[in-house]
Amino acid sequence: MNEHFERRAVFIASLPSDDPERIAAEAHAAECATCRRALDLGARLARLIHRAFVPAPLAPERLLKSAALVESELLRERRTERAIGAAVAGAVALAWIFQISLDLSTASTVPGRVVVSLGVLAAAIVAVVVSKKRRGMALAALIATSGLLAQAAGSVSALEPTIGAQCTLWEVVSAAIPWGVAALVSRQGRAEFTRADMMTIAAGGALASQAAQHLTCPVWHADAHLLIFHVGGVLLALLLGALGPHTRPRAQAA
Repeated sequence: MNEHFERRAVFIASLPSDDPERIAAEAHAAECATCRRALDLGARLARLIHRAFVPAPLAPERLLKSAALVESELLRERRTERAIGAAVAGAVALAWIFQISLDLSTASTVPGRVVVSLGVLAAAIVAVVVSKKRRGMALAALIATSGLLAQAAGSVSALEPTIGAQCTLWEVVSAAIPWGVAALVSRQGRAEFTRADMMTIAAGGALASQAAQHLTCPVWHADAHLLIFHVGGVLLALLLGALGPHTRPRAQAA
């Protein structure tokens, strides 16, 4: 390099020591006092700029304090998530109790039917508290469980539309119990529920009602009635759940 580089001294000083342009500039500066002074000043300025952008290391006690604060916040969020999950699961169980209470005096106590009813209720509770990453699987499981219950219980051909309308209505009303709990929590800003979450929660409440109707419905063994009004009630609740308040998930922090 034979030409002067005073105006580019900072740039050259910031280049790696083995860069060809810097090597040529240093060779020129060895014979040019003006460029040598400019290169020295450029090197000092480059060091100052580098120091300004490199944060000072934190003291060990400050690192420990920051880590403790982060851990405390994570634990608080986990406790809140568990509490909300328990509240929604409890609301699904409450939907089952509500449906049973409507016809408590005529509810069946046959052990086999009671076991099936409680098993379906358990499936509904698991579906609403399952990881958000598996919401699609949870929805599919709710619909499949509803259909399997109707298919397994149906043994005679009957529709009974008057009773069926009531069955569907009570399933939707029961679905509103956990759906309402989730909507309240969402409006208070204590948790975020996506549309899929709200659909799953509503369908879970309806399935809990269907499980209870396995004990209380007077035509619990009528196949057409079960498929149209009981399974249909779960599907209707699922669709209505999509109308509830929902939020988009926040970006996950690194």
